[in-house]
Amino acid sequence: EALAGHMRRTGFVGFAPRETANVVWAFATLDFHEPRVMTALGEQMLRPQFLAQCNAHDVAMSVWAFARLDHRNEVLMERIATHALQHGSLRAMMPREIANTVWAYARLGMNHLPLME
Repeated sequence: EALAGHMRRTGFVGFAPRETANVVWAFATLDFHEPRVMTALGEQMLRPQFLAQCNAHDVAMSVWAFARLDHRNEVLMERIATHALQHGSLRAMMPREIANTVWAYARLGMNHLPLME
């Protein structure tokens, strides 16, 4: 909780996409759901150019983590799906990353039809 509080207070300033994805993944792996921290992480990912700096693994890991914690952020998930479709992230994903991404959208009850097709 000390780390989460620190990150919440600093607003994740200076966190690169890989670092952000690792934090989201770690919280999900530990089953640590602090809604304010997850909201702040989602806001970090919605910053301009953030997703453009993410690789396919970072994207897949992040959507899996948000879903694992049942933290629904429709704006973020829509932006990630749009980014994946427009910038070729899907082509760069390994089978496990594709499976985790599909699972995440299903778990959150978000049927993004263009992404699923």
